[in-house]
Amino acid sequence: MQNSGIMIKNTATILVLILNVFCYANKPTHIRIIHAKSANKLNNECIPEYNPGFWSNTRGNNCYSYACDTSIQRMEHIPQPGFAHGIILDKWNCETVHNAAVADGLKPIDCDEGCGFSCQHQVALCVDPRESGYHWYRKDRDGTWSHKRGLSSISKLDDTWKDSIIDPRKADRGKYTTFCGCYCVDKKKVKIASEEDLKLPKRKSTDENKEVVVVKLGIYSGRPNPEMKLTNKMALQYADLVKLTVSKEQTHPPPPVKLGEFYGFFVQIPDKKAEELGLPGQAAVLNGVFTDMTHKKLTHWSDEAGIERFLTRLAYELGFGDLLRNMHIVEPK
Repeated sequence: MQNSGIMIKNTATILVLILNVFCYANKPTHIRIIHAKSANKLNNECIPEYNPGFWSNTRGNNCYSYACDTSIQRMEHIPQPGFAHGIILDKWNCETVHNAAVADGLKPIDCDEGCGFSCQHQVALCVDPRESGYHWYRKDRDGTWSHKRGLSSISKLDDTWKDSIIDPRKADRGKYTTFCGCYCVDKKKVKIASEEDLKLPKRKSTDENKEVVVVKLGIYSGRPNPEMKLTNKMALQYADLVKLTVSKEQTHPPPPVKLGEFYGFFVQIPDKKAEELGLPGQAAVLNGVFTDMTHKKLTHWSDEAGIERFLTRLAYELGFGDLLRNMHIVEPK
């Protein structure tokens, strides 16, 4: 009797499903089209748009936060897969980064199937086969892919700097040649940072460390980049060079670099300290060009005063020589 009851229940469930399909199939065509349009509209609203103006001056972001479409506002906490859930990566291969990203809430999927009509967007992970780092790509609302090159700008082009990214599996990915897989990001479920890291830092602070000028070396796309903290004397020297530089006429942005190449020095100064020194709070210097990254519209000057040379010499003096030599950055004489 018990088995008979289960069979009746299962049969009833199947009949209901068949009836629902029959009813939908027999609805007027315009009603079915409206349902499909509603699903597409919901899906489009959940997929991020390509917005270089917004991402050009956000404080603490990398390829991972960009892929997850989550802007981090604190300079000191650039997000890493798994960190928000107690995982600290010391290896950067497909398995370790995958496990950390899944802990953050990313859902592995078949790249060709995508995320369907659910309120999610698609991302992709690749790593350097030498396990020195990782890189993420994001599928945008127009169906093409984009990515953020570490601390620098976002782009819709692959590493040729000519071709749009239609499929990250087939794109030129620079040194990140090992493709790991695709994922769906549901922003309501994925957590890559604390609530505090999502807010702009308060201007008032008695913490001495928050008044320090930090220079990050643009080596990795996703994993934490090495950094050096300038002493007051170094900061004043840097300030003098910047003031000489920005007193000249503006110029064009520096030429693009490939993934895996050194992509510049990134200087981050807390607001109060920046006002005190009369400097932009965020700046970069690469290939003889100094860039103010504080505002949405980036401004560039020719580095005639030698800011890049000054920071390169400091990096060698502070023990980053081997890293820079590996990136083909020569020590100034």
